[in-house]
Parts: sequence; structure tokens; C-alpha cells
Amino acid sequence: MIIRSVKVKNFKKHRELELNLDEKLNLIGGPNEAGKSTIAEAIHAGLFFKHSGNSLQLREFQSLHTQDGPSVELQFEAEGKIYTLRKSFLRGAGCTLSSPTMATLSGDKAEEMLGQLLSSQANESTHSQAKGEWAHLWVWQGSAGNNPTGAMAAQQGKMLQQLQEAGVMVALASEKDQKLAAEFSTKNLGIFVKGGKYKAGSNILMALEQVQKNENKLKEITELIAAREGDAQKYASDSSKLEQLKEDLKEIALERDQISEKLLRLNTLEGSLQKKQEDLIKITEQEELLHQKIKEIEDQTQMVADLEKKSNPLKLALDDEEILLENLKDQLAKEKERIKVQESEAQKARVAGEFVDLLLAVEQAAKDMESLHDRLLKIKGLEAEKSEFLQALGQFPQISRKELDQWTKLEGACATKKGILESIATEVEVLSGELQVSIDGEVLQGKRLLTDESVLDLGGKSLVKIMPGGGKGLQTATLEYRQAEQALEEFQRILGFQEKDKAEQVTMQRELLAIKIQTAEDKLSALEKYDEIESKWQQSKSFLTQLENRKNGMLQVDPNLGHLLGEDISTKARELKLLHGQQYNDLQQKRNDISSREELIDKKEQEKQAKFGKWSDLNSQTSQEKTKLKLLQEQSGNLEAGLKDIQDRKSDLLNNCNALQTEVEALEPASLKIKDERTQRALITKTEDNRSLELTLAGLKGQLNQNGDRDIYEQEQAEFAQLAIHKSRYEGLKKEAEAIKLLDELFKNEKDELTKNYAQPFAQKVRTYLSFVFGQDLEVNLTSNQNGDFTGMELSRGSLKDLGLLDFEKLSGGTREQVAAAVRLAMAEILAPAYGGKLPIVFDDAFAYSDAERLNSLQNMLYRASENGLQIILFSCNPRDYASLGAKEITLS
Repeated sequence: MIIRSVKVKNFKKHRELELNLDEKLNLIGGPNEAGKSTIAEAIHAGLFFKHSGNSLQLREFQSLHTQDGPSVELQFEAEGKIYTLRKSFLRGAGCTLSSPTMATLSGDKAEEMLGQLLSSQANESTHSQAKGEWAHLWVWQGSAGNNPTGAMAAQQGKMLQQLQEAGVMVALASEKDQKLAAEFSTKNLGIFVKGGKYKAGSNILMALEQVQKNENKLKEITELIAAREGDAQKYASDSSKLEQLKEDLKEIALERDQISEKLLRLNTLEGSLQKKQEDLIKITEQEELLHQKIKEIEDQTQMVADLEKKSNPLKLALDDEEILLENLKDQLAKEKERIKVQESEAQKARVAGEFVDLLLAVEQAAKDMESLHDRLLKIKGLEAEKSEFLQALGQFPQISRKELDQWTKLEGACATKKGILESIATEVEVLSGELQVSIDGEVLQGKRLLTDESVLDLGGKSLVKIMPGGGKGLQTATLEYRQAEQALEEFQRILGFQEKDKAEQVTMQRELLAIKIQTAEDKLSALEKYDEIESKWQQSKSFLTQLENRKNGMLQVDPNLGHLLGEDISTKARELKLLHGQQYNDLQQKRNDISSREELIDKKEQEKQAKFGKWSDLNSQTSQEKTKLKLLQEQSGNLEAGLKDIQDRKSDLLNNCNALQTEVEALEPASLKIKDERTQRALITKTEDNRSLELTLAGLKGQLNQNGDRDIYEQEQAEFAQLAIHKSRYEGLKKEAEAIKLLDELFKNEKDELTKNYAQPFAQKVRTYLSFVFGQDLEVNLTSNQNGDFTGMELSRGSLKDLGLLDFEKLSGGTREQVAAAVRLAMAEILAPAYGGKLPIVFDDAFAYSDAERLNSLQNMLYRASENGLQIILFSCNPRDYASLGAKEITLS
């Protein structure tokens, strides 16, 4: 059986986590609190915890993030089949088990099937019991060094069976032998207890008890015969004693009547005293309550007085602040009136200054308009010059310097092709002109280059046939020359020029005009656009008109400004600015002074408001407290009179309590109760003695008067016969018990020998695993009790062999971890065939006390186990310690 994958949801700290496991080696690492142990718990809970219930063990699985129930999904392989197990606990609890080879099971049926696959009855046990299931395969954190003997003993029977099936053992190892041995052991335990005594409830003990009972009965009859003669004398003696007891009972009854009357009186007095004391407690509480109310009124009165004491000085200070504020406000109002006069004079000067500034602006606006007009005329001149150049440029053919360069290239190509042709073709030159020379019917004058086969005529007669050499090369050169010539002629046609010099002259003139045009454009681009300047001129003109209108408007409002028109505007502007500045500074100084005074007034006003607020709060609080005081006084009424009334009643109650207490003490309650108990006990004792004597007398009288159905001697003979029968039965059962005891001891001896034989292969497997850690010089010994059950393990190794075998508990912490791991691996290897040849074994941070060297050796041991059919699932907070294990590594964050 191996686990292929695990998926947990809402399980403790894990919201949702899924892990796929290797069938041999798995290393699950992560820091502390990463939830490694939680995964081990989830796998174990899924396999062995019943899904139903609300136990403490299940509640510990509850998620830290949600109220939804925890769930586990496991995919495992068992008996060659793949199963999927889904379990949910607490809220939404449920269980399903499915496999491709069977119908899906749910609920208890799924739990039952799971138990069969795991050979476990955990589904029938409590959750606390299920926690210990598969303890030999589950090494929980902190338990790695625990003694594995308990797990060995628990799995001993199952390992025994596996060794038998493997052919390691045969003696007394068959299932029938084991059942027979168990039957005799059960019968022996049903007869004997420790120490060899008979067990309570056993047949032999009941037979023995019956024999003893018959013997006792026979003894009683014998004694009865001997005692019959003394019964008459005893009857007379007991009758006398009975009469004396009756007299004693009368006297005790009389004394108890007297005590009962006093007890009744005592109970009445104590009840009245308790009632008076309760009334005294209540009235004392009322008295305390009145004292508290009086104290409360006194405290409230004092509080009102304290508040009034604080409020009065504040009111006087507020009145002083009010007078001071009124004086400051009067002074401020007068100063503001003086400033108004100065502001009027300053306003006139400011208007005159604005008028002068306006005149200056009119003058500047006129100059700006004139400048803009000059710029417009300049732009018009440049645009006319540019238009003239463009018109002249349009009169020349379109030809560029690039096209001239192309013409030069075509001429060069034509000359090159011609030179090539001339070097290959035949040249004919006419030297004398007496006779007409023609080639192919065309008159020859001067020289001619022949590229094709031609006929030379002289005087009208064909005399010579000329065949130029060169073959195909001549033809190619001729073709290329003609093509170059045609390309040049075509280019000349397109340009409209036959002479290159004329084309160059035209190009130079076009370039000169283009430079002039560009110069005009550069000058124009340096200037603003005509439309923009014209717009500005219009705006300037409009602005000038506005200024003129504003000037005329100001003259209409204040004709006295007219005297400024004839003066030097610039000088007057400076004078007015100087005057306005002086007035402004003076006014600003006074305004600052007024502002300071206003700030002072505001500050005083705020201080007054703060004091007023404080006084208002105190006054409001005083009013509230006065209201409370009045309410308290109205609710309480005349407290002094009420207090005196209560104190008088309290005094009366105290007197009554004291009187009742005196009367109670006179009855001596303690002594009276002792007398009551003593007489009651005496009455009971005497009554029991009286009843006993009456019964004894009745029995004696019956025996004395008894004639009976059988003679007492006949009874004695009958008892002798019964005793003989029961003794015979007891002896038979005794022999049978001794035989069973003997057979049980024989079987146990054989079992002990069997255990020794079984311990050897088991110890050898443990030794094999431990040899990876401690080397080959090692001895392992398993100990057992008289019943053949494992009780412990001893170890001897290396240089420590002189010390002999060491008990497991005497080993160091790290060594115990390693030895326990080897034992568990050996057990798992032996048990694996019962689970399809494979078993998982879980180590949760199991080797905390092992050093680096031992950890390296442990990896060899774990690897060997994985090769022997075990699935190792190792959890560690230091996964680097197992880097060379070759396991599938899973890291939790």
C-alpha cells in the first residue's frame, strides 16, 4: 500500500494544498510553522479517523481561516488497485471511497471497506484510540526516540504470520496451532489467577465453595444438636433482659419529650432572633443610605458654592474687558474718518496720474501704429521682388544640375562604347576624290567605321567586299554603342536641348534666380507674416481709438484735467507718481496702524469671548448643579427626621435581639443538642436491642416448641450425603484444571522457543539497517517475557562491546532515534507483504538529535528501505541535511 497524492482543504493552517508523492522517497521541507506536521496529521486522519463525530481530536483540525469543516483527499494504491478517498470532518462531514474497478462507497460502508484494506478496526474505535493506529509506521514529531517495544509487541502476531508465509518459521506457526494454544490459554485464564488460585466465578471455585458450604452446614447441625439443651435456659435469661430494656425505653422517651419541648422553644427563639437580626441588617442599610444621601446633598451644596466662587471674578473681568473694547473701537472709528479725507485727496492725485499715463499710452500707441505701417510696406516690397524673380524663373526651361550630371554620364558612356567599338571595327578613309566612293550605296566622305559586312563601290562598281573582324564581340559592341547613342539622344529630346553648353547656361541662370528667391523668402521669414502685422495694426488702431475715447471720457468727468494737455507729459507723470507714492506710503502706514488696532481689538474680542465662554460654562454648570441640588432636596425630604426615626427603630431592634439572645443562651443550645443526639442514639440502640431480644426469644421459643418434619439427626445424615457428591465433582474438576494448566505451560514453552526463533530473523533485519549507521561490528538482541511477548531490545557495538549489551533506554538521544528508526523499518519490511508488498512509513522531524555524519548514514538506511518496498515520507525543517537522499523534494513556504 502506497500513498500517491494528498489534498487538504481548510485543515488547521492550510486553506488548500495538494501534494503528489513519489512511490519510494519523499522529502517535504519547510521552516517551522509551515504546516509540515499538519500534513502528516491530515494523512493519518484521512486513513484512520471516523468522519462522523465532534470529538476534541476532530476540533483540533478546525481551520484557522474559516468555519467550514476540514477535509482530506487521498489517492493510494492497495492490492494492485488505485483508490480515491475523500473525508470531511465536523461541518459537512462525509466519506467516500472510489476505484475504477468498483462502485463508489459512502459513509459507514466506505469506512468499513477502508478498514479492510488497511487491516484496521479504527473505524470502530474512538478518535483518541485511532490516534495510535499504525504507531509502528507513524513517527510523530518529538517521539522518534521513544522505545519501539510497544509497537513491536502490538504487531508481533502479524509479523509472525508473515515470517511463516515467507517460510522462515514452521514450528507451532500454523493458524490451527495458534488457535489451539490460544484456546488452552483462555481456559487456563478462566480457571486460575496469578499465584495459582482459582478464579472467581469459575466452575471449580464454585464446586469448592459448595463443598465448603456443605461442611459448614454439617458443622452447624452438629453445633445445633449440642446447643439445643441450653436454649431453654437462654430463653429465661433473655426474657428478664427484655423487661429491663422496656423500662429503660420508657425513661428515655420521657427525657426526650422534655428535650423536644426545649428544642421547639429554642427553634422558635432562634427563628425570631434571626428575623430580628435580618430586620436590623435592613434598617442599618437604610441608615447608611440616608447618610449617603445627606453626604451627597452636602457635597452638591459645596460644589455649587465652589462654582459661584470661580464665576464671580470672571464676570468682573468681563465687564472691564467690555469697557476697554469700547474705548478702542471709538479711537479706531475717528482714525478711519481722518483716513477717508486723505484717501479722497489721494484719489484725485491717482486720477490725474492715470490721465497722464493715458496720454503717454496714446502717444505710444500712435508710434506703434506708425512702426507697424512701415513693416507692412517692407513686406509688400519683398513679396513684389520675390514675385518678379519667380516670373523670370518661369521663362526658363525646367532643367536641374542633377540632370546635367546625368547628361555628362550618358556622354561618357557613349564615348566609352564608341572607343570599344572602334578598337574592334574596321575604319575606311577616302584619300583621293577623283572617283566617287560609296559603301552599301552611301557615298563615303572622309572616314567611316564599318561594323557590319559592307560592299565598297568605286565609280559605281562594286569592287571590294569588307568583312570586319571580332565576331560576336563586334556585334555586341555595336549594339551597346547604338543603345548608348539612342539613350543620349532620348535624354536630349526630353530636356529639349541638343547642345550641352546652352543647357548649362540655362541651369546657371535658374540657380541664380533660385538664390534670389530664397534670399527674399529668408527676409520674409525673418519678418512676421503680413496678415499678423496687419492684424496687429488693426488692433493698435482699435486700441488707440479706445484710449482716445477713454481720455475724452475722463475729461468729461473732470474738466480740470484739461490743464494737463499742454504740459510736458513725461515730467508731469514723474511728479504725479512721486506725489502718489508719498500719499500711498502715508496712507499705507495709517492703514497698517488701523489694521494693528483692529487686530488688537479682535484679539481682545477673542479673549473676551474666551472668558465669556469660560464664564458661560461655569454659569451653566452652576445652574445645572443648583438644579441637581434642588432635585436632591425635593426627593430626599426631611432627611434628619427620617434618620432619627430609623435610628430609634434600630435601637429597639437591638434591644429585642439582645433579649432574645439572652433567652436563647439560657436554654444552652449546645448542651441541649448533645442531649438530644445522645438520647436519640440511646433510644435507637435500646430499641434495636429490644427488637433483637424479641426476635431471639421468638426463635428460641419456636425451636423449643418445634416438632419439625424431620429429626435433626436425619438432617445430619442428608448433609453427609451431599458433601460426598460435591467432593466427588470437585475432585474431577480439579484434575481437569491441572491438565489444562499443564497443556498451557507446554504451549507457552513452545511459544517462547518460537519467539526466540522469530526474533532472530527480525533482529537480523534490524541489524542490517543499523549497520549503515554503526558498521558491521554490531549485535542486536530482542528480549521477551514468559508468555513470549517482546519486552525490550539490547544493543552492543564497536568499541563499546566491552560494556556488553546496552538497554535501549540507556542509549543517547540520537542513538535512540536511529535504533528506533531501524526497528520500524524492519517491522515495516516484514509486514509489507500483507499490504501488497509496499507500506508507507512517516518520519516527522524525526532525527533532531542526530549529527551530520549520522544523518548521512541514515540516508543510506532510508534509501535501502525504499528499495525494499517501503515508501519513505520524510518531513524536515532542514531539508538540506538530506540533499543526497535522491528523494522527490517538496518545499512548503
